[in-house]
Amino acid sequence: MDRDAVAPPVEVVPPVCWKVARAVAATGGGLIVLAALLGAASSGPGAVASARAALVFVGAVAAGFAAWLRPDRWEVWAVAAAAAALAAVAAVPDSWDSFRLLFSLFAAAAGFRLVVSAAPAWRLRLVTAYLLFHFVGIFCAVTGPSPTPWLIDQAYLRVYNQYLQTIYMRNAYHFYSPEPGPASLLACVVKTENGTETTATGEVRKKYDTRWVVMPRRPADVLDPLALSYFRRLSITDRMSRTNNDFTSSAGAFEKSEVRTRRYRLTLPGSDPYFPLHPTEPEFLQYRMPDTNGCRFLIPSFAQHLILEHTPTPEAAARTTLKMYRLEHRTLPVEAFIGVGNPDGKPTNPYDPMTYRPYFLGEYRLTSEDPSHPRKARVELVDPQADMLYWLIPILPNPAPTAADRKPFVDYLSIHAGHAFDWSQLR
Repeated sequence: MDRDAVAPPVEVVPPVCWKVARAVAATGGGLIVLAALLGAASSGPGAVASARAALVFVGAVAAGFAAWLRPDRWEVWAVAAAAAALAAVAAVPDSWDSFRLLFSLFAAAAGFRLVVSAAPAWRLRLVTAYLLFHFVGIFCAVTGPSPTPWLIDQAYLRVYNQYLQTIYMRNAYHFYSPEPGPASLLACVVKTENGTETTATGEVRKKYDTRWVVMPRRPADVLDPLALSYFRRLSITDRMSRTNNDFTSSAGAFEKSEVRTRRYRLTLPGSDPYFPLHPTEPEFLQYRMPDTNGCRFLIPSFAQHLILEHTPTPEAAARTTLKMYRLEHRTLPVEAFIGVGNPDGKPTNPYDPMTYRPYFLGEYRLTSEDPSHPRKARVELVDPQADMLYWLIPILPNPAPTAADRKPFVDYLSIHAGHAFDWSQLR
């Protein structure tokens, strides 16, 4: 007997019986069909919509589990693709629009796997074609920043834009040169009316609970090992830094604008309050009006979230206002960081308050006819014509520190907010 003979290959663990996998797939597909039928009978919100969402969830898990049991059978991928497509078109409630997009992606992925499984002779060619398509898209993203070749521009706009957006790979993959752009933090002062108080002169006035909320912050916002919670908050503040360039495209037109006239009144000697312009920033660039999406949707919605997050009751939320500031943190030049060129010859602290540029994004409050349901409230600006709205609030050197104020800087942010800001918390 030949001891070196090679035994025929056998699977160590036999595959799951096809009848079992088929039954699981049929169950998942049937639940999604049932959810689609319920949607045809009643498409509005309520208990039926919740039942549809539950059926789609269980059905999707069952169909996916069947594909995991027998990935070698094209039939199970056909059921998975059909179930995901039906969920995207009819089974998922209309209010769950993000999940409709998710199931559309599931349908596309399952459909591709179905073609690969059903055509064994074409597997290598299909996978190779997809990889070429994918890496050409990455090449378009890399060469996308201006100046862009015409062919790359057409391929990106006509073919790859939605694909790269879906898989979140639109970054240009370029190294920052010579310096990265400034980072942004969000600082909000939350002010809640809390009864009244009597002053020493006998005057009765309202009493407020006031506190600062800063985000993102390390390590408080690092809630998972990959710090996704921190970086998602950082992306919100970065999104708020996008501005409306059309308004300040011309320095001459800006000088004639109403916002500049209102702001200039605060720089005159004897004005109350007094907020000087920043001496090292161009005047027309000290006004940073957020873009349309930021003004209309992002900033108000986040103001509502923070008010509800930092008030214990709906009644307290109705008595709360929130002033929002975007703190733009400038990267120090190497010379300033090591002290070269500084008047005192000492290195500049990268967390020095004067390295921040606070921009006022407005004061917000909730308005609702029913205070017991604050989440249905409308968020509005307290004063859309505020003199400092969208303007840079300077942090300037203190030319003559006194015994009462020994800080080496004048904190106009705290003056404008009406509550002292603790700069040490940004370290």
